[in-house]
Amino acid sequence: MAEDRNFVEIQDDAEEISLLDILLIIAEGKGLILKTIAAFVVVGLAYALFFTTPQYSATMQMLPLIALNPTPEVVTMSVPANLVSGIVQSDRTYDGVIDKLNLMERDGKTIDRNAARRDLKKAIKVEIGGEGIVTVNAKDESPKMVVDILNTVYSESASA
Repeated sequence: MAEDRNFVEIQDDAEEISLLDILLIIAEGKGLILKTIAAFVVVGLAYALFFTTPQYSATMQMLPLIALNPTPEVVTMSVPANLVSGIVQSDRTYDGVIDKLNLMERDGKTIDRNAARRDLKKAIKVEIGGEGIVTVNAKDESPKMVVDILNTVYSESASA
C-alpha cells in the first residue's frame, strides 16, 4: 500500500535586508529621532522644575540599651527595639513634636491636632533592623524642618 504524501514547498521570494540597509534607514531618520528625544527632555525638565516640589529626607538610627556586663554598681536596662519603635510612634511623642515645632500653624494656616498628627505620621517612617536598630526616616519640603523633626523625635522619645 502506497501512501500519498502531499508536500508543500514554500518559496521565499522576499529580499534579504542587510544590517547596512537598516543603518542607512536609521541615519535618514536621525533628525526625527533627535527631535523626539529633545522634546521629551524639555517636557521632563519642565515637569521637574514647575510641577514638583523637592522632598528632603534625613535618617536617624537608635540602638536600644542592652545589658552586656551588669554589675551591682551600674544598672543597665534592656529595652527591646519594638518598644523603642512604639515609643517613637506614640501620640505622646508626636504631640511633643507638634507642640515644640508649632506644626499646627504651618504655611500660614491653622490646623487641628489630629490633622497635624496625621501629617507628621505621613512624614515619619520607623523600621526595625535585623540587629534591633531602630531607623527613623523623616521627609519634608524644608531641609531644616526635617532635621528639627528628627531631633525633636529623639528628645521626646528619650524623655518618655
